[in-house]
Amino acid sequence: MKIFAESPEAGNCREFSFLLVSAMGKHKLALDVWHLSIRLKEAGLGGYEDLYNGARQKYWGAAHRRIDAAEALIPEMMSQPHCRWLLD
Repeated sequence: MKIFAESPEAGNCREFSFLLVSAMGKHKLALDVWHLSIRLKEAGLGGYEDLYNGARQKYWGAAHRRIDAAEALIPEMMSQPHCRWLLD
């Protein structure tokens, strides 16, 4: 997706693509925090669950907002033939 978002073919679909790439990045950050919290807990260094949970929720919330913004662009994109294939 990132390769497409940065390519000339993205054209007017660039904002949609960027939002999805950004959402994937935020989701990955949330997963990284989750894995870190598990590893630290296994190593006996737990006790910061509230901090980890807050960070994870923040990143997942950011990803969700970006997906919502991308979905809001879909009606406009349906009228653009060069973006339609992304939605099929």
